[in-house]
Amino acid sequence: MNSDANWTSAPPTSPPTSNPSTGSTSGFHAEESPVSGMSPLDTDKVKRFNAGAHDLKREAESGGFAINEDGLNLYKKACEKFINEWSEVRSRLWGLGDKAPLGDFPYADAVADFNVKAAIDGSDALIPNIDLMVDGYKQALEALEIAHRNYARKDEENNLCFARINQQILDGTA
Repeated sequence: MNSDANWTSAPPTSPPTSNPSTGSTSGFHAEESPVSGMSPLDTDKVKRFNAGAHDLKREAESGGFAINEDGLNLYKKACEKFINEWSEVRSRLWGLGDKAPLGDFPYADAVADFNVKAAIDGSDALIPNIDLMVDGYKQALEALEIAHRNYARKDEENNLCFARINQQILDGTA
């Protein structure tokens, strides 16, 4: 986020759904996407997204998918935007981890304690969920980098194969 962005501008909630290598839409719609409308307030969705990103990386590592340069650049830009914006939101939330001085009576203490729990200490707290979201985007980014290397390796294999065939044609041995 740049310095003139205001606090009310929310980070993006879902990645692009077009296939950058073909221009067509993907096999899923944003409404069905694990990140559609994702919020750090929805712990279950954040955990599913994080697990899916780790699965995506494992799939890329096993050679399960490849992505061309254009696709890599598009999705890389989206992932980096998510990472940067959610990281900034996270840093702003750390201020909620300090118990606010709301007064010297039981209700004020209860409200201040709730704010701390909601921000950093609770099982559904914002900061741990944002950490999972950012980790998921980082895993997706790593998966894309691996998938691009898969693409480049396969492209090189294909080029070598075509070069051999072309040479055989030229030699008359095909």
